[in-house]
Amino acid sequence: MVHLKKTGFRRREINVYLMVGLPSQDIAGIRESIIHVQSLGAIPRLAYFSPVPGTKEWKELVEKGYLAQDADPLLHNKLAFIYLSAEVSPQELRSLKELALEQNTGNGSEEGI
Repeated sequence: MVHLKKTGFRRREINVYLMVGLPSQDIAGIRESIIHVQSLGAIPRLAYFSPVPGTKEWKELVEKGYLAQDADPLLHNKLAFIYLSAEVSPQELRSLKELALEQNTGNGSEEGI
């Protein structure tokens, strides 16, 4: 962060994408990551996991019964899939979005980087 600031980047220009919805991902860990990124002076952005057919993750999700081998592509869309996953409830996702938004808009100072 210090190096980015030295080259002229402002706090509002530094974004860190955090993956949400990975199989077996811990919600508390995502929450901690959002807070940690903000403490570094960057802006946390949520990126949603979407399984890609043929990948290791896809095969694991098929084996676990989350998806059928020939699942409709809309069911593994990044926005649809997260709601199909038992790992992240819609309420938890909303809470994470609110936390990230709060961190993004809460402290606009350049301090801490």
